[in-house]
Amino acid sequence: MFPPGTDPELKHYRLVYESAPDPDTNVKTFEHVEGAVIPGEGVVEATVVTNTGREFVDRQASENGTFVFTYSTTGNSYDVKMVGGYRIAGGTGDFTVTEEAARGGAWPPGHRGAAGLRWRSSRPRG
Repeated sequence: MFPPGTDPELKHYRLVYESAPDPDTNVKTFEHVEGAVIPGEGVVEATVVTNTGREFVDRQASENGTFVFTYSTTGNSYDVKMVGGYRIAGGTGDFTVTEEAARGGAWPPGHRGAAGLRWRSSRPRG
């Protein structure tokens, strides 16, 4: 059983276009990407706004100790965009992911941080 709102079948796909929101004629176009892969456990969330202005929260559970980030927070040329970064459900701060990282799917072995991934904490420093 997967957490509500998560779909492992879509973990390497991202929405790039949707037609008018009429349920009888709606068409959605997805693109296959490797996704930026980072180690972690839990559920990550990201708010996405489509080309029609529809907003939804993309959620995915870690699988075998890793997350796969398919939407980039910077450098995306599509009209489907993220609002803010990826966040760990129930946590503070967020991840930013470049388009290059989302397309490339690499996580260098033994590397504590992947190129194209940045963590921003929303906790005040002090």
